[in-house]
Amino acid sequence: LMESQSYVLPIFILIGITSLWVLIRFFKGVSIIYDVRPIRIYFIGFLVIIMIYIAIYGYLDYTQSLTMYLKYLIQTMSS
Repeated sequence: LMESQSYVLPIFILIGITSLWVLIRFFKGVSIIYDVRPIRIYFIGFLVIIMIYIAIYGYLDYTQSLTMYLKYLIQTMSS
């Protein structure tokens, strides 16, 4: 089923939307528990997530040359 191109993209989109929905619900729960405005928790939460992704990308680029590998992967897949 996953080999069919018509199913892969919609499944990944569905997984992304569901993950985003769960994350937003989590932040809303945190804002209710700590009695803080939700917009502040959303901003801080997404900022922390972005910083974590930047740190992971920086580490992987330094140790494994992630940028070069991604360029090679994209070039290989497109040809």
